[in-house]
Amino acid sequence: MALGLTAWGGPDGQEMNPGGLPQHFYVGRVREATTFPDIVRRFEDVATDNREMVVVESDIVFGTNQGFFKMYVTQDSAGLEAESTGGTDGMSGKGMYKAFMPGDDPEVTARIRLMQNDSFILLVEQLDGRVRMMGSPLVYAKMVSWKHTTAKLDGTEVRGYEVTFRDFEQVVKYYEGVITEAVETP
Repeated sequence: MALGLTAWGGPDGQEMNPGGLPQHFYVGRVREATTFPDIVRRFEDVATDNREMVVVESDIVFGTNQGFFKMYVTQDSAGLEAESTGGTDGMSGKGMYKAFMPGDDPEVTARIRLMQNDSFILLVEQLDGRVRMMGSPLVYAKMVSWKHTTAKLDGTEVRGYEVTFRDFEQVVKYYEGVITEAVETP
């Protein structure tokens, strides 16, 4: 398939298009990735087809016992958004992942503390089975805000952290590689 804009008739109304996200996401430290797939940055110079512009097919490889950490989030609290940013002659993109991580104990608080100044690759599974990827070795995903609460959130008594991650890639890409989970050692 050639690279370029083509007509799109839209869905036929028969496909499943489930909204929402599962009760987890994966976070991996950029500095622990030993091999990272090539990402097409300048579409017109490198990409051979449209899919190559937005899909990462190869695995992200980590060092021994390192990998992605699966993080639990409260049901119906997670959201993945992407929007344009920049001027009309220099448009780019911004991805945002927001979720609520329940818990009000030292373990949860330490997790937040360890994430607040690090650089990440985030993998977010969708209900249709596809995985979206935020961050890369060049443009990290960062936890840009967290808010601890022990009060009511949308009318419900909760304790935990609302977290927001952001990146500035062109788009939130699709990841088709293996999700290698870190081996946690006591």
